[in-house]
Amino acid sequence: VIYVMGGHGWTWDGGSNWYTQRDDFLLGAAEVVEDMGNQDQATIFADYCLNAGATVVPTRPVGHQVLEVVVDNDDAGVTFTGTWNVSSSTNFYGTAGDVPYRWAATTTGTPTATARFNATIPQTDFYPVYVWSRAGTDRINQQYIIAHSGGTVSRRINHRMVGSGWIYVGTYHFEAGGTAYVKERS
Repeated sequence: VIYVMGGHGWTWDGGSNWYTQRDDFLLGAAEVVEDMGNQDQATIFADYCLNAGATVVPTRPVGHQVLEVVVDNDDAGVTFTGTWNVSSSTNFYGTAGDVPYRWAATTTGTPTATARFNATIPQTDFYPVYVWSRAGTDRINQQYIIAHSGGTVSRRINHRMVGSGWIYVGTYHFEAGGTAYVKERS
């Protein structure tokens, strides 16, 4: 498990603006904003680690995408097969009143439960993909299948080792209006 943080970088002011935490400084003849390189370098490092088999837990976002598509477990684009239970945990992504998250009993061999998170892609582009996890000793080495315009990729994340929060599972190319989904198997 690799925890990645680009240090300082782009920051949201909570209203309507993004800003960098460091000012321009001169490097030879060019002005450089150090914060802009931090995210780029962290993204390259995160992708190398991911492709080498690591689970990547960023403390700041990696990848760059101005269009964000979030699919939560209580959205219309999510389908469940098998038996899934609704958690009563207060530690989850979303707002009060949302379904915190769903969980299924684990099994060996053929999966007995799947969740498919279907995304509507607004514009053809590369999108960083994350999944949300809650920490706990009852977590498993979860399989995720990401379907993108180039095919499918399978990633495993050992949720006992990553803590609660967003886990980076890669950046993939998606076609506008195409079939894009993340499937979770238990």
